[in-house]
Amino acid sequence: MKEKETLNSELTKEVSVLKNQLKVLSDKFDYLKTKQTFIVGKTIHNLKNPVGISASFAEMMLEDLEFYTPEKLKKHLTVIKNSCDFSIGLLNNLQYISKLESGKAPLNFVEENYCKLVKKTVKEQQILAKKRGITLNLTIDCPSCTILIDPTEIKQALHNIINNAHRYSPKNSIVNVKVTETEKAIITTIIDQGIGIENKHLEAIFNEFKVIATFSEDGEKCLGLGLTIAKEILEQHQGEISVTSTFEQGSTFTLKIPRN
Repeated sequence: MKEKETLNSELTKEVSVLKNQLKVLSDKFDYLKTKQTFIVGKTIHNLKNPVGISASFAEMMLEDLEFYTPEKLKKHLTVIKNSCDFSIGLLNNLQYISKLESGKAPLNFVEENYCKLVKKTVKEQQILAKKRGITLNLTIDCPSCTILIDPTEIKQALHNIINNAHRYSPKNSIVNVKVTETEKAIITTIIDQGIGIENKHLEAIFNEFKVIATFSEDGEKCLGLGLTIAKEILEQHQGEISVTSTFEQGSTFTLKIPRN
């Protein structure tokens, strides 16, 4: 009798554990289902405008092509191309986020000289910044910066943050990138003199569900998906990304990557 009671007690505990595990899986499924619905809805919403613009300009060209001058043709084709580039960029970013979050793009960790990686990324970004009239500076105060990372993914995160910094900055302004270290982490700060972020948007800028309707200094619409990607990459490295900002004065993004 006692053995039967013990067995029943153990079975009850096991059933309770299984019920809890099932609830966790069910909640996760509901979350992913809701997330998928949000992403699909957001994608459709944000593709309507560029696809509609492309269709409208293509229709105008087909109707009046014989009256088009080379200059007008080039202008309208540029509008179509820019709309297509925006759409492709949006889809690529969403695909990238999906792969990161689903684990279908496993990270390839290697010992990497982080400072050299930052130098290379900044050098590439300086070309783009210069075209916009922005000075992009780099300061490295990190004598020992070899860490275990996926260099391709970390470079992508750096690219997204630095590119945003000079895209949102006015001409003749400065963007400063600085690398420092502590005993536990390597820290990268990106400081711009751009349009800044209002306090009410600060918590949402890394959220792929939230679209903040802003435009960069070159008039290009920005959805902030690059920040979502950067955050996901940092988290997969057990790191973190944070931001402080003053509206109409600029922002400071801080990336921390642990040494271990």
